[in-house]
Parts: sequence; structure tokens; C-alpha cells
Amino acid sequence: MRKLILLLSITLTNFTNNNTSTYVTRYAFITDTEHDKAYDEDAKNGYVNITTNIVSINCNIGTDAIVGQYIKHYAAEERTQNRDRAFIGSSGITSAWIYNSYDEALASRREWLAKKGNERKRTIKYFYVTCK
Repeated sequence: MRKLILLLSITLTNFTNNNTSTYVTRYAFITDTEHDKAYDEDAKNGYVNITTNIVSINCNIGTDAIVGQYIKHYAAEERTQNRDRAFIGSSGITSAWIYNSYDEALASRREWLAKKGNERKRTIKYFYVTCK
């Protein structure tokens, strides 16, 4: 009986402890360029504009950390024998865009895609940001 009471006490304590973190949820997406050998042409050189879906962020993490996580994700999940990130090491190619509301992030992502016009585009669907 004591074990049961102790277990219930611990469980209730865990549920009633308030998490005092004051992080506001922010929303982000990544833009990048990749080279896809399947699309090699004289004029375009197989470049594809890529973007991630919008992800929510519930911690204090900056753009550099988000880009770093994206680069690791791309290397592990997206890179193939035919495609890889283009212009690696160049500034301004891989960017993280962070907004305070989902609607702002969605509008910005749509605007970015629209500016690319008829150029090739691809969305990375399964990218997530971790806080640790």
C-alpha cells in the first residue's frame, strides 16, 4: 500500500509542477538551393530551389542553430548520388526565416516561392527543429 501511495504522490507531483519556461512559440522555414544532376541543362545547370515546411519552435534557438540542424538533416535524409546542396559555404544561400506567427511564416514562404517563378522548386516535408 505504501508503494502505491508513493507512486501516486510522485505522479501527482509531476502533473502539478508548473513549467516556468517563458518561451513563445515561433515559426520558421529554411530556404536553400540544391544541384540535381537529373535536371542538368545548358542554361540551368540542374539547380532546384528548396524550402522546408513551416516548423514550430518552442525554445530560444537562433537562425544559425536552425540552419545547422537543417544541414545535418539534408546530409542524412535528402542527399543522394544525384543531388546535393549547391554553393556550400557561400553566404546567403541557406537561410532560416523565423516569425512570431504561423500566418506570417506562411505568407513569407508563399512570397519566396512566388518570386522563384517558373524555376524548379522542391519542398522538404520532414524537417523538424529540436531544442536540445
